[in-house]
Amino acid sequence: MIKYETTENKYLYDLNTLEQIIRLLESGAYYDERYCTQENVTTLVNLINTFLNGITQEPHKVIKERHETEAEAREYFGQDFINTFDNLLTALDKQKTIVALHGTNPEICPRICETGLQYKLPSLSGTAVQQSMAYEQHDMHYENYESLLNWGHKEYKGLVILAIPYECYYKEGLWNHFQKTDSSAYGGQDYRIDPDFVVGYIDVDNKKLVINPKYNRQHNYEGYVKDNELFKEKKGMDNDTMQKAIIESEKDFNSMKSNTTYQQSEEEQDDKVKISEVPYLIEELTGTFNSVRFGYPNGMTEDRYKYLLEELSMNFRKIQNAIPQLKTNAQVEQEEKEKYEIFDQPSTDSLNANDSSDFDWDWGENIEWEETDTVGKSK
Repeated sequence: MIKYETTENKYLYDLNTLEQIIRLLESGAYYDERYCTQENVTTLVNLINTFLNGITQEPHKVIKERHETEAEAREYFGQDFINTFDNLLTALDKQKTIVALHGTNPEICPRICETGLQYKLPSLSGTAVQQSMAYEQHDMHYENYESLLNWGHKEYKGLVILAIPYECYYKEGLWNHFQKTDSSAYGGQDYRIDPDFVVGYIDVDNKKLVINPKYNRQHNYEGYVKDNELFKEKKGMDNDTMQKAIIESEKDFNSMKSNTTYQQSEEEQDDKVKISEVPYLIEELTGTFNSVRFGYPNGMTEDRYKYLLEELSMNFRKIQNAIPQLKTNAQVEQEEKEKYEIFDQPSTDSLNANDSSDFDWDWGENIEWEETDTVGKSK
């Protein structure tokens, strides 16, 4: 992380207008179509626009932190380290393994090399991040040294390198279920990736790559537990076939991804909304504006202001566009009036009930009743 001083705008807003918006959101029964009308929603929309238009900028100096760029991260590690790491990845790729990295404190790394990596479940994805491989199409050239320098989980500076064999994805187990503790106990780690899968570790602070002497591509899989998520059994599969299948699937995925991106860009231009969705969209605004009131009572940072605009960009626009489709107060009032008029009209049956000349008073003469403990039982 790099600290630096900069000038940044602070975004000041009118607190009174914000509180009016929140009161309106919290008091309005928008799920009731009698309230979710053109006039009421327009009042809310106008108030929000007033709030947004009233925001002013005030520049001030701040100390901020940022991640290094990829170029800065490469400069930090140095070319010797980069060459060594790329060569290691290339060798592991040719061994038909997929590299996964586990972040931890540097002082713990030697112990993991010695005894293995323990976890509470047989699930690699819960404790390590798989890396993109070349699948022997070319030499490996790692492209994300910034992620090594600023590890996503707690910015750990010790990165354990695991080599997961292809066969663990379709045929063999990966985890040694070496102990069984009380499953309800917090932190119980009953599963282990044994040290012969641990290639070594990266000491980020000292820019060192340490190789584990216990690593070996050949493994004894007897008794190992298959990974909960990675493993998909495939009869007749071997490592060469799997490698070809992965290469083809990546080509298909990249093609599908480009098509999906195009479709999403078209969908994002569609601001149509169903009337039934409007109350839900309005409800989401409550959390949006409450987070501003409680999180930024003295003004928003530049990042928070941009985030607010992003939150409103889609849903708020949809609410605005839906207003012409909503009923007016007059329409709701007319519908209510007509509904009550129907209930107030005396029915034909009730009018006929007053005419006793058509009523048959002898309907029960042929039914005999007896005293019984069972209510309503006839003889």
